[in-house]
Amino acid sequence: MGTVFIKVAGCSFRLANVTQLRNALDANDQVRLYLQPEDGNLHDPNAVKVIAEIRGEQLHVGYIPREHAPRARRAAKEGRVESIEIVKCIVKDHDSKPFGFIQIKATVKPGETTEEPAPPEQRMEQRQEQQRHEADDPANPDVDLPGVPVQPQAPPPPAAPRGKGKKKRR
Repeated sequence: MGTVFIKVAGCSFRLANVTQLRNALDANDQVRLYLQPEDGNLHDPNAVKVIAEIRGEQLHVGYIPREHAPRARRAAKEGRVESIEIVKCIVKDHDSKPFGFIQIKATVKPGETTEEPAPPEQRMEQRQEQQRHEADDPANPDVDLPGVPVQPQAPPPPAAPRGKGKKKRR
């Protein structure tokens, strides 16, 4: 699997926990992230929680998105997750509606896989997702949140010439 950048799902539903995580990061507290498969999840049998441990307290801050969950679940159960780092953690108001956003970088050791290769359209979506995550690099000045590259604006077409033309008769 290697290294992947993942936007954590469901952060806005756990805003209090994400806010505690943001505050801990601002205070330079030691934070450890880990993945916890969630057996019995009725909405997604492959659900994987993202847990932040701060001063011994475990906070559920979100989930691995559904498209990454089967591989993340298997890697977590097999102990192949080498590291998880926080790339971004944002808590802010957007149009008077608070939201949370976390992006992580996970490094996973390769392992045996019984997965079928993804169909071409899914591989294309995965490549596009990876490109969006790469665009989230804070060192890239041509990017604005939420990870969409800023496109240069084309100059407007020249205006039609003004001047002598047919005049309206009164």
